[in-house]
Amino acid sequence: MEYTKENLEAVRDIIIDLYKEKGRAIYYSELSEVLEAKGTPLHHRSPKMPELLEAISIHEEKNNRGMFSVMVVAKKSRVSGEGFFTLAQQLGRDFEDPKTFAEEERKRVSAIWGLV
Repeated sequence: MEYTKENLEAVRDIIIDLYKEKGRAIYYSELSEVLEAKGTPLHHRSPKMPELLEAISIHEEKNNRGMFSVMVVAKKSRVSGEGFFTLAQQLGRDFEDPKTFAEEERKRVSAIWGLV
């Protein structure tokens, strides 16, 4: 699916606002609830959720702002989904421990957006 720059940045801004409100990475289900409330129903388990987050990460990475989808995690594991790590490898990111990589990337993205 194709997303416009405006669509991607609007969802990114929703994630930033939720992050500020919660003081932590947000859950896929929380993002889903807000998107639905704004008229864009997208179930957190829909295959379109990782597609959307991947598109945001690619857009943000191209603008030197990191893999932004790291700000959204699974409620149970508190870690980004497998697609995040697959994309990281496709983007040439090297890491041994996925959890450590995600924590470092979240710190980087948080610092870029003033969320620390």
